[in-house]
This record gives sequence, C-alpha cells and structure tokens, in this order.
Amino acid sequence: MCTFRSVSQYLLFSFCVFILLYVSFRSACLKEGEGYCRR
Repeated sequence: MCTFRSVSQYLLFSFCVFILLYVSFRSACLKEGEGYCRR
C-alpha cells in the first residue's frame, strides 16, 4: 500500500504509517471502552 522512492513518497509513507497507528489505537480504544481513550 505504501512504498517510497523519493522525498514526497517518503512523506506519503510516513503519513500512511501515522494513519495506520491512529486507526489501530482507536480500535484498541473502542475495545477497552470510552474511559481508556479521553479525546
């Protein structure tokens, strides 16, 4: 899904990784309950 060959591609890749981490964090939050994730 995310590969990089240049600086812009690398920025896109890091953005992809950030989105994946955020999504996994949010799903973990939903599993733990609302108290676990104060946003």
